[in-house]
Amino acid sequence: MDPFVTCLWFDRNGEEAVAFYVSVFPDSRIVETTRYPDSDHPAHTGRSGEVMVIRFELRGQPFLALNGGPQFHFSESVSFVIECATQEEIDHYWEVLSEGGDPEAQQCGWLRDRFGLSWQIAPKGIARLFQSDAAANQRVMQAMTPMKKLEMAPLYAAAAFSPDRPSVTRSMRTIPFSPEAIFAALTDPERLARWWGPSGFTNDFRTCEVRPGGLWEFDMIGPDGTRYRNETRFLEIEAPQKLVIEHLREVHYFLLTVTLSHRDGGTLLEWEMDFLDPAECEKVLAYVPVCNEEVFDRLEDELSRFPFS
Repeated sequence: MDPFVTCLWFDRNGEEAVAFYVSVFPDSRIVETTRYPDSDHPAHTGRSGEVMVIRFELRGQPFLALNGGPQFHFSESVSFVIECATQEEIDHYWEVLSEGGDPEAQQCGWLRDRFGLSWQIAPKGIARLFQSDAAANQRVMQAMTPMKKLEMAPLYAAAAFSPDRPSVTRSMRTIPFSPEAIFAALTDPERLARWWGPSGFTNDFRTCEVRPGGLWEFDMIGPDGTRYRNETRFLEIEAPQKLVIEHLREVHYFLLTVTLSHRDGGTLLEWEMDFLDPAECEKVLAYVPVCNEEVFDRLEDELSRFPFS
């Protein structure tokens, strides 16, 4: 079955709107343009030869733009969601789509463009922020409500930080693989080297002794080539449900506790970082929870490409 096609109703500016949308999104194109024929229908008066329908695609998704007349208008009851992997993507789409739109229609990631069409510009997987405990959900909502454009760092920080445990950040995700598969990816040095770290980072392992008390020493290499020295030690290894790692460097000293538990559709991965100094925890909240999401993305990609057997 062919995919559903969304039809967008315009008065006479459908051609302008389509040209704009195709310019905004990669992998987009105009497929076909149909013009009004000679017709004695009252709704077609004076439109002979004008653009009637444009078939186009945005990111491969099919759309129709219909220059149907002034009778109908867009409303916020229907909107298009753009899920963004980075804050840079959010910033980009917010800037280009909001230009010329109604500033009063901007709230919590929603905007109305200059053609009256509504969009939601949101971090990919934002719904996961509301799948934790009630207190964390409330913190995320309180952080989001004053925002127009969504800012990833404070939203993820609100989910990860609890005032009751000021030295701890806690991230979690349900991953569609078994605890055994995830634990294998966490404890196999060859696999760890492929996915460990935020997006764009690589690893140079010197030592990786996966046993209680074993050392794990490596450089994490940033996208710009900068090397970040890591000295860690495995404290607890309980297959396939728990792993405790001590980060030994004076900068960002912490204990990382990873726990895995069965859930419908896969495994709940809980990732808790306990810093020696609460002030240090507060300092890293600006980036660590977002980086953890990138780590989880890379772990899922590793599991998809190299299944557990």
